[in-house]
Amino acid sequence: MVPRGARAGVPEQGPTPETNSLVAQPWHNPWIDEAPELQHNRHWRMAVWALRVGYVGLAVAIAGLLALSLGSTPWILAVGVITWLAAEAVTLAGFFWSRHELPEPRPGYWSMRLMIIRDTVHARTSARRS
Repeated sequence: MVPRGARAGVPEQGPTPETNSLVAQPWHNPWIDEAPELQHNRHWRMAVWALRVGYVGLAVAIAGLLALSLGSTPWILAVGVITWLAAEAVTLAGFFWSRHELPEPRPGYWSMRLMIIRDTVHARTSARRS
């Protein structure tokens, strides 16, 4: 029984991020077991930024393919592919280093893959990180 004037699921001291869906992160996925230690891990941040650079390299490579099909030189394609390959190597290294530094039990590879993709798309402000 909820006391008169109180809302179900909200503690008496007021709403908290866990109970108020308006305060919670809008991109939270309950199927991803987020490890909070990752947000402060330098290898994770390196992997996230490298993946963002990889997105740009992939876009340049696609533009290079388009330019090559229109009769241009393959330099744009080469720059895009080299950027993408280098960024993905750094992303993988940061991904595995950050997973290795997590305490047991570690999240699975699949959920970490979803976490890194989400973190590259949804930038967090410094207020939300702390």
